[in-house]
Amino acid sequence: MTRGCWRYLALALITAALRPARAYSIYCGDERYCDDDQTCCKSNEASTHYFCCGVHGATCCSDMKSCCPPEFPVCDLEA
Repeated sequence: MTRGCWRYLALALITAALRPARAYSIYCGDERYCDDDQTCCKSNEASTHYFCCGVHGATCCSDMKSCCPPEFPVCDLEA
């Protein structure tokens, strides 16, 4: 993942942590919900578990642990 992607996601996560809690509105599957300003990403090959990426419209990376925002849509897992 690129440094720009990490910085953007860190800022998005900090911003999300400072917002008041609200109801989840996106159903990902496996009883998992995400906020409407997040993206559901698979966390395993079987597609039975998901995690919420802190950015709407993000690209879910093939490592199934990370994601990149629309402004940096390329997952560079070697960086």
